[in-house]
Amino acid sequence: MIVIRMRDAERRMARFHALAIQGALPLGNGARCDLCHEFGRIGSPGRVMVDGFTCEDDARKAASRLLRVKQRKGYR
Repeated sequence: MIVIRMRDAERRMARFHALAIQGALPLGNGARCDLCHEFGRIGSPGRVMVDGFTCEDDARKAASRLLRVKQRKGYR
């Protein structure tokens, strides 16, 4: 699991973004891999989104892309 945070005291902002790739689940014609990302204010449970992929490489690429976008916005 990767967790990145952004804090800005002037704007009273404290947010987090967590990414996790969950193992392959068997499907009828192959396997499925899920990318789970949770985001929200630090100290709250946050929202959870789950994206399904047919292979782990696609899930890793999507996670990497999402991390780059968030880091450009100031998450560390």
